[in-house]
Formats: sequence, C-alpha cells, structure tokens
Amino acid sequence: MAVDGLEWFDRQKQRGTMRAPTTAKEDVMAMLRRLPDNVSIQRIEYHVSVMAGIQEAIADIEAGRTVTQADVERLMEEWKNDDE
Repeated sequence: MAVDGLEWFDRQKQRGTMRAPTTAKEDVMAMLRRLPDNVSIQRIEYHVSVMAGIQEAIADIEAGRTVTQADVERLMEEWKNDDE
C-alpha cells in the first residue's frame, strides 16, 4: 500500500520520530562527515541540493501546501480530456 508524503510526515510526527530542528550549517556539516574524504565538489553540491529540496518540501507540508494523490490523478484525467 502506497503512503503519500503527507501521511508519512504525520505518522513521523505522531510517533515522535521527527528529529529535532537543526541549523542548515549543522545539517550540511553532518552530511559532509558522512561522505568519503575523496568526494568531489559536484557530488557535495548534489547532496546539498537534495537536502534543500527536502527541507523545502517539509516546509510546504507544514504550511499545508500539498495535493493528494487522488487530486493529482483527477487533475491529470481532466487535462487528458481537455486535450481530446
């Protein structure tokens, strides 16, 4: 059974498994410690970009800026029918 992102986020909050807030600098430093010593700048940039995207998504979820899977499927059907 698939779980949408909002459900997952709510479950983590209810279980108390969401980690304590940290600063962006702390998050990047922790990520750097996990990477191998010979990591390239491009790979570091990629990981920072992914982290930023995840943080943006979490902020959107917390602000209620979400769309359910059912709504997306309904919209896609409407768009598909508009093209016909």
